[in-house]
Amino acid sequence: MKMRKLLASVMVAALVIAAVPAVNVDAKATVTNKALPVSFAFKGKTEVAFSPSDESAKAEEYTLDAKIYYPKSAIVDKGSYNIELAVDVYADPGNGEYEPAAIGTTKSTFSVSGEQITFSGSNSSCFSVTAIGDYYLVEIKSLPTKLSQYAGGTYKAYADIPAKVLAFPVFTFDGSATASGKLYLDDMLLKGGSATAYKNSFDTAQKDSATIGDNTVNPTKFAAGSLNCAAKKTVKVGKTAKLGATTEPAGKITYKSSNKKIATVNANGVVKGVKKGKCKITVTANGLKQVVTVTVK
Repeated sequence: MKMRKLLASVMVAALVIAAVPAVNVDAKATVTNKALPVSFAFKGKTEVAFSPSDESAKAEEYTLDAKIYYPKSAIVDKGSYNIELAVDVYADPGNGEYEPAAIGTTKSTFSVSGEQITFSGSNSSCFSVTAIGDYYLVEIKSLPTKLSQYAGGTYKAYADIPAKVLAFPVFTFDGSATASGKLYLDDMLLKGGSATAYKNSFDTAQKDSATIGDNTVNPTKFAAGSLNCAAKKTVKVGKTAKLGATTEPAGKITYKSSNKKIATVNANGVVKGVKKGKCKITVTANGLKQVVTVTVK
């Protein structure tokens, strides 16, 4: 059975990622979210593998949550596209050297027609698709992958695998488009049963990495939507004013005052002047951040 080498042994080269292409983001907004850029060519297959930094409890079935941003410009042909998830399980037989133990794979297929992406097959309920600016956001919820092949040798069956394992999620993307592009992966969560086997929001530095071939891929700032809000707002003491922030796509907007003794702000973006002075209101949505200067007179 073909098994991948332990990913930690190949994380030796660094791949410099190009700057994120321009997206529909308000000029005053600052991107705060990070995602993992994956360069691909849909005439072939692109495989990206993730390396857990810690062992987890073994499980016969794993489930995945993730977000995938597909550039609309790259999907230029009507036809079928594939997202394949593999979970490679490695275990230590007692000598400190991890060995392949098992693998499970799940292939999901979607088709494109105009502005619509439709998933088919038994796992279609695990996917939802939203058009956001220049991207299709594919959200994966609890996609199941059951271990189906065992390594032989030390591990001939599930019962032979030790209680603690390393579970490596591996994505493969392929299809019939003629254009190349860069998709983005975000908010990955792999569970073995009810326990977390791998988790990465890509917003903070983690020891575990993603690899394409022998190259390490690093997260980069990314936003698919927009956040619009006036950069300044004036309000009188005891009075209120609404910031009027808008976001595309529609989603949760959060607000935070830097000094509640000067001005407060509620969940609806309504600012109330407390005493004369200036403070900052931080507005966040869609992985974007904008700071509004509030003057209380």
